[in-house]
Amino acid sequence: MRRALFARDNVPVVVHDSTLRRTHDLGKRVSRLTEKELNLLEVPSLSEVLKLPCQIIIDMKERPADVIRWLQQKNASKRRLILV
Repeated sequence: MRRALFARDNVPVVVHDSTLRRTHDLGKRVSRLTEKELNLLEVPSLSEVLKLPCQIIIDMKERPADVIRWLQQKNASKRRLILV
């Protein structure tokens, strides 16, 4: 299970921790980097993950209303999502 966090440019990305210390040995917070910067580190956006042909579990501890709003705007309700 991965968390949906927001990049600096307000794009939801999918990563396990709120910082990149454990996964990338970088002491930076996900929220301080842009989607482009995170993509260079191979941190996918939620848009990219939703293209995968599988069921997706999204941990929404951070800004759940914003995640739901974003999913509705992207018409992602047709996907098999589990929101926790």
